[in-house]
Amino acid sequence: LYFDVQEIIPFVKGDHRFNKANDRVQRFTSMEVEVRALVEGQFLAKRAHAEDLGFNIEAGSRIIATGGASNNKSILQVLSDVFNAPVYVLEAANSAMLGSAYQAKHALVAEHTSFSEMTSCLSPPVLACQPYKDAAQVYNPMVGRYRRLVKSILDSK
Repeated sequence: LYFDVQEIIPFVKGDHRFNKANDRVQRFTSMEVEVRALVEGQFLAKRAHAEDLGFNIEAGSRIIATGGASNNKSILQVLSDVFNAPVYVLEAANSAMLGSAYQAKHALVAEHTSFSEMTSCLSPPVLACQPYKDAAQVYNPMVGRYRRLVKSILDSK
């Protein structure tokens, strides 16, 4: 688990590596394992936080990825697997800013135009990847493990 700066949720800072037995380790066996752990850990943290806020990932759920990493198919596949949901991307560069601009515009014209009408000219999101069939079997238990590891980090302070 990698928290380079102080996080608010969870209230943790630092790099925390654990092996399969949940024992702390100083480093992993390879850089590939390290990178995979970093990406998985970030998405597990986001999923756990979303679930804590009441979001449920269920049939029909989808993720729309934006920003620079949305161009990386390997990262998107991990995202899809961790959330067990298809991941879509938008054609527009800086789509997060574009969405914010449309939200602001809608605040001004909401009386006359629905948000759907206003954004109907935009290209729809494009499917980037689907979760592997065994994704839920792999990652559902990992969310619980993530929660236990964070608790152990917090308890050790």
